[in-house]
Amino acid sequence: MEIEFTEIQFGPNGDYLATISRQTDSAVLFLNPDSGQAMRRFQKHDLCGGALAVSPDGRYLSTTSDDASVRFYNLDDNQNTD
Repeated sequence: MEIEFTEIQFGPNGDYLATISRQTDSAVLFLNPDSGQAMRRFQKHDLCGGALAVSPDGRYLSTTSDDASVRFYNLDDNQNTD
């Protein structure tokens, strides 16, 4: 299956790519930049993913969606902080 990503961003140390797509599975995927394999997956939004941002220190992630939601994640403990 081919996925078209809406947003791709390197982690602060270049050790992962954070991605979100506009397709049915609008989950956030963290990919290994060398192999492209998924390393982590976060809960998908109800509608297509819009944008994402990783904090400069790599501790937090925020995402937006066409469902008008914004989600915040603490990457240290994999928790959604909504």
